[in-house]
Amino acid sequence: MIQGSPITANFRKVFASPVSQGRPASVPTYLFGRTWPSVDAVSSCLSPQQMTSGLARAYPLVLRPKNGDYPGSVASSLTVLDMRHVESVLGMSEGYVLDFTDSTFGDFFEDLGIDIGAPKYCIDGTSKAKRLRRLLRSAEPEEAARVLNGLLDYQVGCARSAPPDEDIQAYLRLLERLRGTADSKPAVNDRTALLGLKFNPALFDPLTVNDRVGKVLADRMAEAQLCLQAGANLAAVILSGSVLEGLCLGVGMRHTDPVSRAFRECFRRDPPKLEEWTLNQWIGVFRHLQWFSPTTEKFAHALREFRNYIHPSVHMRAEHSPDYNTALIAFQVVVGAAEDLSRMQAAKESQGNG
Repeated sequence: MIQGSPITANFRKVFASPVSQGRPASVPTYLFGRTWPSVDAVSSCLSPQQMTSGLARAYPLVLRPKNGDYPGSVASSLTVLDMRHVESVLGMSEGYVLDFTDSTFGDFFEDLGIDIGAPKYCIDGTSKAKRLRRLLRSAEPEEAARVLNGLLDYQVGCARSAPPDEDIQAYLRLLERLRGTADSKPAVNDRTALLGLKFNPALFDPLTVNDRVGKVLADRMAEAQLCLQAGANLAAVILSGSVLEGLCLGVGMRHTDPVSRAFRECFRRDPPKLEEWTLNQWIGVFRHLQWFSPTTEKFAHALREFRNYIHPSVHMRAEHSPDYNTALIAFQVVVGAAEDLSRMQAAKESQGNG
């Protein structure tokens, strides 16, 4: 054994690391089934081939610990949920990535200046999905964003069913985060501030396409307040959800062009008729346009989930009923949305007058 060889140095560096929680005390012990007094003792007993094999088996243990990967790498900020959305958008089931063949997959990454067939990306296996996962775990955020953006552009031209809107939105938010462009303004970012907002029926009239729609929405909010006072929490949630959706539609009808453009940017396809948009799509588009604050977006998605309790089967599967606090948050997120949209409307009118 040549103690100064590159592979020995690599071996020493990797095997000096402790194995993450729940595993034996050291990587050599885990891999070779016995206790070793030192890394030197391991390396002196193994051939270069054995060390190479040991390194390949050690990388998933040492370089992907439970608390993240190398500092600054995308793995330290890319969560399991992030990867779930990425894999949905890129069709990474059963080892595939979109409609790539091995040849076109290699060509795609070659254009990005990446050798996706390099051994460091094949540690977990050689399928396209496994190599891409390994790349994303080890890449710097800027490189990961470049790869994910290129794959998203490629995905648009694939002859496969569109991924769920929720996954597309999450994928785009991940790209923003990796590029360092995600909105980090504190704004109204906790439930305490949200609960401090006051309901003002007059907010609805200037936002919607006509006064009659505004009155219907304000009347529904008044009814939701009565439901809160009576302890009819589920009814308050469902009414609040209907108001939020109606408010989004009313505002969207006043600003058809920007919301349609934003829909294409968010979901990479032409929008349906405004009346056919889901609440999930409205929330995504209004956040993309920065018409909704991060707090409004967060709690609006929670309201969207609870509003689906209007379907008894969904409610029974959840095995949970909204309590007063949940219903109050649902009501207040509509108030917050109306205030966000009022500020947006005032800014547009000010720009128009200027």
